[in-house]
Amino acid sequence: MRNVLHTSIGGTAARITLSNLFGTAPLDVSSVTLAVRAPGGGAGAALGTLRRVPFAGRHTATIAPGELLVSDPVALGVPQDGDLLVSIHTPAAAAGATTHPRALQTSYVADGDLTRETSGSAFTSRTPSWHHVTAVDVLTAEARGAVVAVGDSLTDGAASTHGANARWPDHLSDRLGGRYSVLNAGISGNRLLTEDRGPGALDRLDRDVLARSGVRTVIVAVGINDLLRSPEAPPAAEVVAGYRRLADRARARGLRVVGATLAPAGGTGTARPRSGRPGRRSTKRYAGETSSTRWPTSTAHCATPRTRSAWRPPTTAATTCTPATRAARG
Repeated sequence: MRNVLHTSIGGTAARITLSNLFGTAPLDVSSVTLAVRAPGGGAGAALGTLRRVPFAGRHTATIAPGELLVSDPVALGVPQDGDLLVSIHTPAAAAGATTHPRALQTSYVADGDLTRETSGSAFTSRTPSWHHVTAVDVLTAEARGAVVAVGDSLTDGAASTHGANARWPDHLSDRLGGRYSVLNAGISGNRLLTEDRGPGALDRLDRDVLARSGVRTVIVAVGINDLLRSPEAPPAAEVVAGYRRLADRARARGLRVVGATLAPAGGTGTARPRSGRPGRRSTKRYAGETSSTRWPTSTAHCATPRTRSAWRPPTTAATTCTPATRAARG
């Protein structure tokens, strides 16, 4: 797998997180490399940038089911608002691979261990999903920290242009101009209270937000799928209580919490008129999604039990985070 990940900040070194969060068997990794993508796109690496990525000094690793593995840092000039290539070779097919479907980014696949291939010409197959990698941390002296956007399809980038890095968190990153990294923790179809195409926002908060490097602020843009998707929407009081629990947990860690308003969704296929029953709000009036990638400072699908190195803010910011979902869920 040669994953293409977009950075939000630049720096002088990077480390990556690999995930076997949804695996049902150990994931053997025989080689991993990191490189800056060559100008013009495609699967090629920029001249002189390809680095082998070690894990506790070794270039092979085994990740147990349900676990994450953080690499050693490697010295690399990481560009701000640029593309990185994270290439991973697994000698056998993964059982229950951790992926981020609908990544809105073309990545590449080839047979054999081609992680050190620089031209990219051997990567003849393409995939719209990220595989195995869930985050990239960038070592920087410039950024003041990270902003995490936790949400559903609108945060994930649904309906934005493929390959254009036009998700609303990408635009936010552009506006911030490298002062903060922006981590996209959006999963299409995600809910606040319950699992749907990945654990609910409350369940994944520790992994996808609180465990990220250098986090200062979390933007919460989730909840519309609780109201619109089957089974029937929960009482409004349960949704409000869920928001409060999420905010309380984030504030207890010293984070600023910003809530994004759910936009109107009347006329959508799953919206229903006001039921008139006590304790329930009309999805027609209140439901909707708002705009509100990716690990500690560069890109996006997030996972957790992580082994952390000594990197700590303010010198480290998460640059990319790819919220992890089950491959079988599409």
